[in-house]
Amino acid sequence: LISKEEIRNQLVNTVDIIPYESKRKIYIIEDGQLMNEAGQNTLLKTIEEPPDFVTIIILTTNKEKLLPTVLSRCVCLDVKPVEKSVIKSYLMDKGIVDYQADMAINFAEGNPGKALMIASDIEFQNRRKLIINTIRDFDSFNSKRIADMAKKIEEDKDNIDSYFDLIMVF
Repeated sequence: LISKEEIRNQLVNTVDIIPYESKRKIYIIEDGQLMNEAGQNTLLKTIEEPPDFVTIIILTTNKEKLLPTVLSRCVCLDVKPVEKSVIKSYLMDKGIVDYQADMAINFAEGNPGKALMIASDIEFQNRRKLIINTIRDFDSFNSKRIADMAKKIEEDKDNIDSYFDLIMVF
């Protein structure tokens, strides 16, 4: 969860500082749906009257998790996923091979930037291979390989969502 303290320390307390190298200061709150109620209430005053040089962008996959008072002070842009064929063409233009593009598209959720990142990410490819090899062993109940997979996932906790996504696909 994104707490009141994080919103206060990283945004509210710094919003009045004039930018040195540009005309605008942009704050991006990723996963805005993870802000707890206290964090959203802390943000309210700032989004009601931000300084002229400030833009605050709240990204969320579930705007219903935002308080009505926060939503009423925002301009909401509903972004639709990009079609798979468009993403594939984009990836192919970037030099991504066909099979790798198809794999990346399945995980990108309609986001071309995410698809490019996945297709280019060697660590993601390694996670994918680990999951595929382990799932193959489920039929024979190779408990050592399954235990090894669990240990590797535990060591790579920062990417746990990626592992779950891979498991769900396969």
